Amino acid sequence: MHKVKEEELDRLLAKASTFELNREACEQLRSEVLKAKRIVYLTDNCGEIVLDKLLIEQLSLRFPQLKFYAMVRGGSILNDVTEADAKYVGLDQVAKIVSNGAPVGGTIYSLLPEEARSVLDGADVILSKGQGNYESLSGRGYHVFYALLCKCDLFTSRFDVPRLTGIFVEE
Repeated sequence: MHKVKEEELDRLLAKASTFELNREACEQLRSEVLKAKRIVYLTDNCGEIVLDKLLIEQLSLRFPQLKFYAMVRGGSILNDVTEADAKYVGLDQVAKIVSNGAPVGGTIYSLLPEEARSVLDGADVILSKGQGNYESLSGRGYHVFYALLCKCDLFTSRFDVPRLTGIFVEE
């Protein structure tokens, strides 16, 4: 999904007010965060990182024991967050920026540099955004909370939801 038409955006925004959040996954996330020390936040689209920063700021206020790591792409790919994007919006002021080492649309463990592997392996909680991160991490043995928009048939059938439905799930 490279472009969103204005009518589609209007429909998505109207639908957001009726979005039914997965309460069980939210409660489990809260429970995990209460005892966590290190959270890895896997970023997705650069247009969202201002909101990502605000979320991390709010979580930091509520859970001051947390240290945040924000994993970004190792190079330009589609519209995904790079280190330069993260620094531009000040994400580095609320989280340590870590590169996934490659310009790929996801978090592929075999391509991660040592620092990124260490950060991911040492995470108490992993918050992941986007389909690419889900596709590359799901089923790999990590305990991850995924937030994504189901934009294609693979995801709409996997989660049994209509196209362009936002979901929040725990693995």
